[in-house]
Amino acid sequence: MFGLPIFTTVEIDGDTLVLGVPDMDRLRANMRMFAEANDIFSVWCDCDAKTRVLLDWQYLGQAPAFAESFHLNPNTGQSEVVQR
Repeated sequence: MFGLPIFTTVEIDGDTLVLGVPDMDRLRANMRMFAEANDIFSVWCDCDAKTRVLLDWQYLGQAPAFAESFHLNPNTGQSEVVQR
């Protein structure tokens, strides 16, 4: 069975990884994976990485909307969701 991809877009903007997801269900089901992606990106860029996850509704004809943000916690060395 095939469905929507996990990521609809992947972009790097300096120390920020921007990932587009097609729906909220995909975001909620993969929260740990997004934090792990930020951990991997921080090693790759050798920086205090941030990951922004956007709801990519372009396939519905709407602009992307900010959904969640992750950052590297210097105390634990692991990424976590940024509280809004």
